[in-house]
Amino acid sequence: MNAATGLSPGTVLANRYEILREIGRGAHSIVFEAREGDRRVAVKLLSPPAPVAHLAREQLRRVSEALRAVEHPGILKPSELLDAGFSTLIVMDLVEGGDLGTRVAAHGPLSPHDVAVIGRSVAEALAAVHAQGLLHRAVKPRNILLGEPRRALLADFGCADLDGQEAWLEDEDAAEDDVFRSPEQSEGRYVDARSDIYALGMTLYYALVGKLPQAGPDAAPCTPLPDGFKPSQARPDVPKWLDEIIARATCADPGNRIETAERLARALDEQGLPPGAGATREDYLTDCCILCREPGTLGRAVCPHCEDPLGGQPDTLIMLVPSVSETSGEEERVRKLRGLTGGPSDERAVRRVARGKQPLVKVSRTQAQRVTRRLATHGFETRLVAADATWAELPDWLMTVALIPIGLGFALALMGDAVLFGVGLAGGLVLLPLGHSLLQHPSLIPDASGPQPPTALAQKVAQVMSEILGGEARKLLAEILRLSRDLYLRLESHEAAEARGLLSDVGLASCEAARELAALEPILDALVLHGERRFEPPPGLLESRARLGIAHRCLAQSLLETTATLSAIRGVEILDAAETVTDLLAVCARLNEEVEAQRLAVKEAFGLFPLRSEPGQAG
Repeated sequence: MNAATGLSPGTVLANRYEILREIGRGAHSIVFEAREGDRRVAVKLLSPPAPVAHLAREQLRRVSEALRAVEHPGILKPSELLDAGFSTLIVMDLVEGGDLGTRVAAHGPLSPHDVAVIGRSVAEALAAVHAQGLLHRAVKPRNILLGEPRRALLADFGCADLDGQEAWLEDEDAAEDDVFRSPEQSEGRYVDARSDIYALGMTLYYALVGKLPQAGPDAAPCTPLPDGFKPSQARPDVPKWLDEIIARATCADPGNRIETAERLARALDEQGLPPGAGATREDYLTDCCILCREPGTLGRAVCPHCEDPLGGQPDTLIMLVPSVSETSGEEERVRKLRGLTGGPSDERAVRRVARGKQPLVKVSRTQAQRVTRRLATHGFETRLVAADATWAELPDWLMTVALIPIGLGFALALMGDAVLFGVGLAGGLVLLPLGHSLLQHPSLIPDASGPQPPTALAQKVAQVMSEILGGEARKLLAEILRLSRDLYLRLESHEAAEARGLLSDVGLASCEAARELAALEPILDALVLHGERRFEPPPGLLESRARLGIAHRCLAQSLLETTATLSAIRGVEILDAAETVTDLLAVCARLNEEVEAQRLAVKEAFGLFPLRSEPGQAG
C-alpha cells in the first residue's frame, strides 16, 4: 500500500474505520474521511520512502507519546497509529472547516480581527507544546485547521524532530515549506521556539494579504529582513499594532523576534506589544562588556575590570611594546587593536597605544598578568608600568618643553622681573603634572566606572563565558545579562535592594542553565547518524537522543522565558519593587528547577545509550 494508490471508499481498517472519501493529498500522504460508528474521523496515510519507513514510524510513535502530556484544546493529536506494510495510518478527529490555506485560496484574505483570533489560538497551542520541550517545525497555513466557530487547531506534528535525525515525515512540497520556515531552519542551523514563532508570523502575513511578501512582480518571496515583514505595505488597512506584531515575529535574527509563543499570544490578545519591546538586540559579545556595558573586552565577553572583581585597586598600566617596523607592522597592530577594543573613533589614540606612547588599560597587578597573557595570544608584546611610576614614562620632548619656560623664568628673575619669573615657573610646573595625569588614563579601555556587578556574579560569568565559546547558549546568556544590567540601573533609584539582589541570582541561575545547554549541543551532534547507518541505528540511540533533545529545548525555553520576563519588567513605566521581587523569584525558581530536571533527564538518557563520558566528566 502506498500514497499513490491510497485507500478505496468502503475499505475497513482495523475492523473499525470505514474509508468514505479522499479529502487531501501531499507528496507522501493522503488524508481520508472515515467513519467509526457514528463518529467521523480523519485518517492520514503516510508512505515515506521504504528505507526510512521504520524510522518514520518510530518517530511518529514518540511524537504521539510526547503530545499526550500536552493539555491544550488547540492541538489536534493523533488518537491511534496503525501499521500498513511500509505505510503508517494516523487516525485523528475530523475538523469540518478545512485548513487556513484552503480558506484563503478560496475566499481571499481574512479580516485583521479573524487573523488575530486565529494567531492567538495557535500561539497558545505552541506555548503548550514548547513547555514540554517540543517544536512543531512545520507551522504553515495547511497545518492550521479551522473549526467552528472560530476554532483554530494546530495539526500535523509529524515533523516534530524529537530524535534530531532528518524529518522523514514532511509531506508537502519542499519549496512551499521553505517559504514558512525560519532562516535558521532552512539553513540547517540551531533552532528553538523562535523558529515556530517566525513560521506563525509568516502564516499570519499570508492570511492577511493572501500571498507572501515578494521581491518584485512575479518574483520569489523576499529573503528574511532584519526588521521583519509588515503586511501593511501590501494591505494598508492592517492595524498598526498587528503590523508591528507580525514584523517582530518575522525578524531575520531570532534574537530580535518576540521571545516566546506565550508572549505572542498575549500581544495579539492585548492588541499591542508591551512597552520597550521594540528595541532590537545588538552584538554585545565583542564590542562591549556584557556586565558593565563598557567598551574594550580584548576579545572576551567580559572586560578586564569585571573579570577580576577581587583583584584590588587598579595600580598597573599595560603598555604595548612598539613594533620594530614603523610601517606595515604598525598598521597590522592598529588593525588588530581595533578588533580587540571595539574600534574607537579616535584614530590618534589607537596609534598612540600601538606605538607604546599611551596605556591600553589600567588594572590590578594580578589582572595585569592575565591580560598580558591574553594579549600575547594575539601577538602583542606588553610591558607593565606601576601607576605611581609614570613620571619615567614622560616623553623627552615634554620635559624639554616644560624646562623652557622655567629657564626663561629664572633668566627674567636675574633681570629683576619677578612677575614673569612666577609665570614661567608656573607654566613649566603645570605641564609636567598634566602629562603625568594623561598617562594615568588609558586611551582605548576606560577605567571602571558606574555600579560594578556583584562579585559572585562577575566571577561566575567570567568562568562560564570562557567555557561557552559560541552558540545560542552564549547569545541567550548575554541577552539576559544585558537586560539585567538595564534593570539594575533602574532599580538603583528605588528602595529595591532585594530586587537588585535577585537580579544577581537570576544571572547566576542563567549561567548554570546556559552551561548545561551548551554542554548538550556537542553530545546531540555526536548522536546523529549519517549515511546508510542512519537507517539502522543502534538500540537505544534514538530514544536517548530524543530525551536529550527535549532536555536541550526545555533549557533553551527557560532561558527564552527569562529573557521575556526581564524584557517585560524593563518595559514597565513605573516599577513596583514588590511585584518585581515576585517575578524575579519565579524566574529563579523556574531556572533552578529546569536545570535539576534536565540533569536528571540527561542521566536517564545516558542509561539508554551510554557514551564514554557525560557532560561535565572527563572523556
